[in-house]
Amino acid sequence: MPSVGIDAPTPMPQPLAPAWLAASLVAIAAAAVLFCCLVAVLSTLGLFASFGTDGATDFLQQLKFDRQLRTQVGAATVSAAYVGLALATLAAAWLRGGRGWRDLVALRPMRSGRTAWRDTLGIAALTLGYIAVTTYAAEHARDRSLLVTGPTDMVLISLLVGNLVVLAPIAEELVFRGWIYTALRRSFSFWPSYLVTIALFAGIHWDASHIRIVQVLPLSAALGLMRERAGSIKPTIALHATYNLVIVAIRLAFT
Repeated sequence: MPSVGIDAPTPMPQPLAPAWLAASLVAIAAAAVLFCCLVAVLSTLGLFASFGTDGATDFLQQLKFDRQLRTQVGAATVSAAYVGLALATLAAAWLRGGRGWRDLVALRPMRSGRTAWRDTLGIAALTLGYIAVTTYAAEHARDRSLLVTGPTDMVLISLLVGNLVVLAPIAEELVFRGWIYTALRRSFSFWPSYLVTIALFAGIHWDASHIRIVQVLPLSAALGLMRERAGSIKPTIALHATYNLVIVAIRLAFT
């Protein structure tokens, strides 16, 4: 006789196979771009509604020649991109998993037990110690005459810090250690999933100077290992945010 008043456990949704995972990433990126376009259109309409045609036209003309204003708008655009990326990833998880969507992005409590906590805290301590020492040494060794004065506009500083310390960690962890790693880990063993995620994360942060890779590769390796040991992206978001905060704080101290 079936039990009464007891809900059956929600079955764990299956992550996407690799081919469908690749297609989903294209869809997530496209959705994030559409979100940015929507924000741009609504912002423009709000500008005209608030200041009228003349005021809005003056603002757009000023945008062409005011470098500081362009930088602020650019930082706000990056903010919208991160929000769009996070929302698109969450939407993909919900469409795929329904009530079990959290399992598809590992947005759940970390594993219990002393070993998981010990490993998580150990990884965090080593990673933050590494970036603090290397960033401080790099800034201290840099020729002071070549330093570029950092931003002094509080609006811009707030946007940059918000992007680096809040939005980027949330969006990037949802995508990489959440959506991508969870799907890969269901199809492959630890090492292929781990190395592919590291490569993808490092690839999007690559720049022509190759300097950032010295910071990004250790971070990506630490985040992937923490995700495996903790079974959740909550601690990886916290580590990613703290990592970026340490870099920002040290660099601002030297400007």
